[in-house]
Amino acid sequence: MQPSLARLEFMSLWAGQAVSLCRSLPAALLVETLVRETQEALRQMEGALRA
Repeated sequence: MQPSLARLEFMSLWAGQAVSLCRSLPAALLVETLVRETQEALRQMEGALRA
């Protein structure tokens, strides 16, 4: 088994078919991404409520 794939066997099963979408990234980048995506989703929801 390739070293990069070896750790997949230890991942939680809740990932299901999306396990192939997992990627390694620094925690700071993860938090920045989550904040940006959450802000965008809230803006979209706010716009939908005003329409």
